[in-house]
Amino acid sequence: MDMAVRWPQGLTYEQFLAGFTTVRYAERTREAEAEFRLTPAEVTFWRRFTALWLRVLVIGAEWCPDVIQHLPVLMHIAREARMAVRIFDRDTNPDLMTPDTFLAPGGKMRIPVFVFLDQDWREVGRWTERSRLANDMVETRRAALPPADHPEYQARNQELYQEMGEEYRRGYLQQAAARELQELLAPLVTGAGAAPSGVDALTLFPQRNDFRERVLPAVAALTPEQLDWTPPGSRNAISYYLRHIAQVEDWFIHFIIRQQPGFTPRRKAELPDLASILDYLHQSRAQTEAFLQPYTVDQLLAERRPLPPEWFKGNLPESETLLWIVHRIFWHEVYHSAQILLVMRMQGLQPPPV
Repeated sequence: MDMAVRWPQGLTYEQFLAGFTTVRYAERTREAEAEFRLTPAEVTFWRRFTALWLRVLVIGAEWCPDVIQHLPVLMHIAREARMAVRIFDRDTNPDLMTPDTFLAPGGKMRIPVFVFLDQDWREVGRWTERSRLANDMVETRRAALPPADHPEYQARNQELYQEMGEEYRRGYLQQAAARELQELLAPLVTGAGAAPSGVDALTLFPQRNDFRERVLPAVAALTPEQLDWTPPGSRNAISYYLRHIAQVEDWFIHFIIRQQPGFTPRRKAELPDLASILDYLHQSRAQTEAFLQPYTVDQLLAERRPLPPEWFKGNLPESETLLWIVHRIFWHEVYHSAQILLVMRMQGLQPPPV
């Protein structure tokens, strides 16, 4: 396909929204655009792309929730990076959804698709559908659905989409998508021949402790019975999620990053009460921040670590950079923090605003 011919045939962002046949979809897209903000560090990062004059080919559809949530993220990035964007409706442009173009593996017509093109129309990056964090959440919820021919399937599936919509309104899933796009395109400005950014690694994660600052004070006020209460059909209580968050962060730092194969996180028997669990959470985070302290973003992108496939679900990323691993640590905490809030609600408790 000749991209120099095909790309200009797409719609601008404003033209795409103006063509929506369902007003509430356009309104929700505008709301998502207004709600999302890049961090100052992200703005600085994306402005380094202005001299590259990248183009973005987008495949989407007005009815798709993932398009509504993620297209605004791309537009914020495109404005800072001076990327030109053209959007194509999936259903009226079948030539863009073939095995030779942008069809997802397995023949899936997943959208949105963001295809990044350089000045010579070469593809330099591609991002599809949703972040890994959001996808993990969707797949976990889908696994709990009844079979497709079950009389409750449609209602339960609709509830799933409503739940995910509420999660997106919290903002952290769009932030996860923004971080993935940054990781995807960072080699263009940090690779061989490029001047190193020198950006301190910790500045890339300014919101790393936001959930802790909001959630842990509320957790500290819970009774032992509330901490250990498990929802019907589940084996996991709030106390479990807290231990698990600390254990996984500890494991990532020692077993994966520091390559200590004999390392074992602290077990439940070593964490008999809330005080010991909270102390472990603080210790795990302190060691993560201590590890990141001397690193720059460039170094996180340059160094890699092997990931044992038996410890991970789904497909591993092609490049197991330290940046990906650190993102995984923080995404993991956000994901389970949301479950903590859900268990609080199920007990009739008022969770803190996040």
